[in-house]
Amino acid sequence: MEISTIVYFEEPHIENTEKILGASFERIKAQKISHVVIATSTGATVRKALKVFHGFPVCIVAVTNRPCATMPVACLYEKYVNSREIKENFKKKNVPTFPISLDNETCSEFEKQGIRVYYVPDPLGLGKNWNEADSRLALKEKVSFCIPKHLHPLDIDAGADLSMLNILSMGFRVCVGITAIAAQNELVPPGTNVLAIAGTGWAGGGADTSLIITADPNPKACLVREIVGMPKNK
Repeated sequence: MEISTIVYFEEPHIENTEKILGASFERIKAQKISHVVIATSTGATVRKALKVFHGFPVCIVAVTNRPCATMPVACLYEKYVNSREIKENFKKKNVPTFPISLDNETCSEFEKQGIRVYYVPDPLGLGKNWNEADSRLALKEKVSFCIPKHLHPLDIDAGADLSMLNILSMGFRVCVGITAIAAQNELVPPGTNVLAIAGTGWAGGGADTSLIITADPNPKACLVREIVGMPKNK
C-alpha cells in the first residue's frame, strides 16, 4: 500500500500554477519521470516549469491550440475571482479577444531549449467563430449538424469524446487528451508514465491539474496512475 498527497485547490486561479508545478516536481523526482506534457496557451506555464524543473533531466512537450487561435473575452468564466478580474481588465482595455496559442517567437524559443511544441489542429474551426469571409465557415456549417457541441478540437485530434472527464475537472480532461496526442505523434513513448499538466482554460489561465498517466495513442487506454493535484470547484 502507498499513501500519497493530493493537492486540492478551492478554485481555478493563476496563482495555483507555482503550487501545482512544485507538487509535480516532487513526484517527478520521487518516481524518476522523464517525460512531461504541458497544455499551454501563452507559454507562461512552460516557462515557470523550466525554472521549477531546472537541473532535472525531463523532456517537455508543450501542447497548444492551433496557430493564431483566439478566444472571445465574453467566454471567460465569471464565477471565479481570478477570471472575473481578468475579464474586467480586458473590458476596461476594450479588448474583445485574446490569443490562446503560442506565437512563432515563443515556439522558436522553446524549440531552441529542447522543448517539443505541438499545435492541436482545428480544420473545422470548432475553436473559433470564423468570419463570413473565411472559406472554412461554409464547411463548418455543413458538418455542424453531426458534430456535438460539447466536443473540443482536442477531442477530435485525440479521437475520442473526453467530455465526461469534466466531472473531475477541465484540466483532467485536457491532461488525458494531450497525453494521448503526444503518444500518437511520437512525442512521448507509449507505455511510459508521463506527468501531464493542464488548467481550467476558460477561467483565465494558469495550471491547476497534474496527473501521472501511462501514455497510449488511444485516449481510453491512457491509464491515470496518480492525481497530483486538481481544483475542487470546476
